[in-house]
Amino acid sequence: MKNNKSGLITELPASPHDKSGWPWNIQVNPQIYEKHNYWPKISIVTPSFQQGSFIEETIRSILLQNYPNLEYIVIDGGSTDETLEILKKYDRWISYWVSKPDKGQTNALNNGFNLASGEICAYLNSDDLFLPNAFYFIINSYIYNNWNWVCSNTIVGKNTASKKKWEVNKKLSIHAFVAGQTFPQQGVFWKSTVLKKPYFNEKWKFIMDRAFFFEIFSDKGAPFRLNILTSFFREHIEAKTSTMQEVCQNETKSHIEEILNKFDDYFIKKCLKEIVRKENMSKITFLIMDNPDTVKMRIKNLYTAIHIIVKTPNLFRDRFFWSGLFRLFLKIFQI
Repeated sequence: MKNNKSGLITELPASPHDKSGWPWNIQVNPQIYEKHNYWPKISIVTPSFQQGSFIEETIRSILLQNYPNLEYIVIDGGSTDETLEILKKYDRWISYWVSKPDKGQTNALNNGFNLASGEICAYLNSDDLFLPNAFYFIINSYIYNNWNWVCSNTIVGKNTASKKKWEVNKKLSIHAFVAGQTFPQQGVFWKSTVLKKPYFNEKWKFIMDRAFFFEIFSDKGAPFRLNILTSFFREHIEAKTSTMQEVCQNETKSHIEEILNKFDDYFIKKCLKEIVRKENMSKITFLIMDNPDTVKMRIKNLYTAIHIIVKTPNLFRDRFFWSGLFRLFLKIFQI
């Protein structure tokens, strides 16, 4: 796709009459790319299946970045909804797409990245979005910092107006990552040479990204942290994250067990501390959300919260516990 002064907005198929805003009638200004003479090729893969309600928005959020050196690949698992019609509609601007039965999302990702030739890679599911200027921010940081991989912040919700955000932890620890993924998949980009292909282990149906990121983490160290919103993680009833919670929990548990069986006692001890911290965070969150009728029960919640905090490893390190306790205190006394 060649960059030009006016961008793609007038070349792409017209937006539905009831759609406006990003990425329907708004585009990234192509002139921002005049800052550098060379922009490395980005390869973006979108695995897709039965997401016809959302995939057009996903596609436009990639194309309307107006990035001057883009390779975009869509691997669809043979959808029977409007997906095929949409892919044909945008055929001219997609580097490669296919729609036929495959072995699931992980297999689709590997199939896509086996075709990819970009210097920088990322994937975006067919119900998620990149935000305006995402590619500019990501690659500009790569040019100046030459990272192996990068993570960034994501909006989470039903639409991009959501106030809920998944922000990358300031301290990126591999031990904390083992306990629970500490940055969103939608905001991660990596150098194509960071690991050998295929990138994803196809025994994982849900946590393929977590397992892949752990392999990079353990081999190359922590990702470069870019404290910028670059993506949107859509929450909806048909999302894989909504329909496969039990699979996710079982795979996560299995993955943690695999990791703990491979490393030395020191690594295991650090990971177990982080697992306890994560479990305690969940308990504190439940206490905050709970709304007992009596003051006596509210005070009991406060006591329980204090007890949990005192038993939490490195309790001074994480302000979550103290902010949670403070919010619980306000709630108890209805201040």
